[in-house]
Amino acid sequence: MAKPMTADQVVRALRRWRVPFEEVPEWRTRNRNHRGTWGPVHGLMIHHTGDDADDAVDLRILTRGRPDLPGPLSQFGCDDEGTIWLVGNGRANHAGGGDPRVLRAVVEESYGGYPPRPHEHTGSAGATDGNDNFYGVETFYSGRRPATVQARHSLILLSAAICDHHGWTAKSVIGHKEWSDWKSDPGRVDMRSFRAAVAQRLQDGPPGADETADVYLLRAERRLEAAYDELVKAERNLRRAVDAGVDVRGIRTHTQDAAETAQKDAARLRARRRE
Repeated sequence: MAKPMTADQVVRALRRWRVPFEEVPEWRTRNRNHRGTWGPVHGLMIHHTGDDADDAVDLRILTRGRPDLPGPLSQFGCDDEGTIWLVGNGRANHAGGGDPRVLRAVVEESYGGYPPRPHEHTGSAGATDGNDNFYGVETFYSGRRPATVQARHSLILLSAAICDHHGWTAKSVIGHKEWSDWKSDPGRVDMRSFRAAVAQRLQDGPPGADETADVYLLRAERRLEAAYDELVKAERNLRRAVDAGVDVRGIRTHTQDAAETAQKDAARLRARRRE
């Protein structure tokens, strides 16, 4: 039986394992503890949001909830750049009802490649509430495509950090689809393979500074490429304005310079990653 991590313990664990993270304001006190028990905890459950919306939209929904389901909808979120967002600290509406046989297998860490196939879900007669016993992380993607390389990397680090804190093996990490027979998340993820990666990470220990730097280089490269795309669009609109007779020479020169700088910065980052 494991006592849930405190907010300070979460931060220390993520820093030790070099997990790239950001804190949503007031996450330390955001929970559903007034609606049910929280703990003992037995594992981490991986989800997907089910959409490819802007990351800010997904984060807002996780924090505030939906009309039919109040937030927080998980303790953690993971965006396309691999940033782990600290959303809540305590009980969250993420797991719902699931199969008690799966919970038993996770507690005992007694299964092979996969836990028993679930035959329960929210509202079924034999279901047990997973919100009591699992941390949850929502990955910001639809499930119709694989998660980004950065997101997978950070999810493995997050899993390892939580398992290491509690003394768990990778078998304490499951997908929502392994908990409820109604669910399919995380889509395009083989959980046996994912657990193998977590187990290897636990064996190797926290990553070194060079490995962590590569994660941030990937994030920087994506942001620069996105900025370049926006600047190209701005240049196109400025060209149309010029054609319409508007004097925007100064703005146009600045935009061209910024676009060229962003393009060169992205190229340098790609070259550095190949070194």
